[in-house]
Amino acid sequence: MSNRSSELSALKRLILLEIIDKQAIFDDNLKFLTTQFHERPNHQMFAYLRHVGRITLKDKIPQLSAYKLLRLLGCGMYKCAFLLGNDHVLSIGTAYQNPEAYRELADRLHSGRATGQDIGVFDYGKITSDLFYVEMSRIVTLSDFVEQTRKIYDINGLSFVVSAIREVIIVLVRKANDKQVSEADVLADVNENIFKYIQDYVRMSQDYGKTSHITQQLTPKEIRGIARAIVHTGMQNIDSIYDAHVNNIGVDIQNPNRIMLFDID
Repeated sequence: MSNRSSELSALKRLILLEIIDKQAIFDDNLKFLTTQFHERPNHQMFAYLRHVGRITLKDKIPQLSAYKLLRLLGCGMYKCAFLLGNDHVLSIGTAYQNPEAYRELADRLHSGRATGQDIGVFDYGKITSDLFYVEMSRIVTLSDFVEQTRKIYDINGLSFVVSAIREVIIVLVRKANDKQVSEADVLADVNENIFKYIQDYVRMSQDYGKTSHITQQLTPKEIRGIARAIVHTGMQNIDSIYDAHVNNIGVDIQNPNRIMLFDID
């Protein structure tokens, strides 16, 4: 046998082994998803996913043949997130209001234009007319991050502070859009005046309960980080920030200074 023939035979064997390996990963992931469906038969996403054929799943979600689904991270009303073997997160869901927002984030990441306030989106795709998937960087929700890093954890106080930040930023972004002010100018205003703005909001609110000092819940750096994240997303699409809360604001587990909104559709 010539060297050329030997090389071709070796290449064919490698390709065959890769195909077999991908098939094994896909089969394991399908079993995992089936188990999750049986545990959550009434969840909308699994109800839709159940009716998608094997070939469609394999063709439309390449991650299912490339990386093992290690565990379910959690489910919201319309979406579920899974930890992948490459330490990324695979989110599968329905009812995306603006799924193209994820495509824009993927384009920013791959073109080097992403900022510290952008969730890292590696891939995005449409599975069916009712289902989408997103492969994104691994983060933890703000509520989980605070619970893991604080000795005292007050979810009501934390939620109020985040809602105060959100309401303040919504006003600033609306004004910026009306007056065509740049994101950089809004961020400069936030860095300098965010605590004054929040304190003004707190004084007008009757919902704060027992805690009246915002830094009892979050550090000044975290407050500025959350505010910057909401500004950045709001300047792209203000509709994406009206529902910003402790469970859709994420913290990068490898760099806690990176805070971002991840449920941005």
